[in-house]
Amino acid sequence: MFNIALLTFLSLLVGIFIARFVKEELVSGKKYFVFFYKLVMLAILLLSLFYAWYAQIPHLILGFLAGVLISFAISNIYFYLGGLFLLGFWEHDLYFDILVVLIFIVGLLRGMFLGDKYSKISKGLMKFVVSAVFFAVPFLMIYYQPQILPIDNTIYAFISGAIFMEFIKKLDL
Repeated sequence: MFNIALLTFLSLLVGIFIARFVKEELVSGKKYFVFFYKLVMLAILLLSLFYAWYAQIPHLILGFLAGVLISFAISNIYFYLGGLFLLGFWEHDLYFDILVVLIFIVGLLRGMFLGDKYSKISKGLMKFVVSAVFFAVPFLMIYYQPQILPIDNTIYAFISGAIFMEFIKKLDL
């Protein structure tokens, strides 16, 4: 599991380095990259809402609203993607495969946005390290798997709320 997580997350670093080599293409195709990023985030949102739907309606609504509110405090999307990665690994085979590919694509796109936004490589790498820490924090849930699995649908709703906020957020490029 950890090797898949590492390979999935390294797409952010690959995206940062790709952005260094294709500056002109990023400038001319920025609107297409943003559109594709929003499309991938919508796919992740719909997948997570599909599994959140099995929660009771009050739990679904409260979890979604809590995710929306907490996303203002923890705005790094990799925190929520790490939680989805771990929940997907525990429960659903095909969902996990699709999610890994979508997180990989998100990493490439966000890495290209970061590489384009920050002219210094050190600033982009600092964002990479911060995102790596946020991606790794949900893996602490491994120790609480028996307690988390009964409420996983509510956690899916929570993460869906945060991803919804990322979906409607205007990207500051």
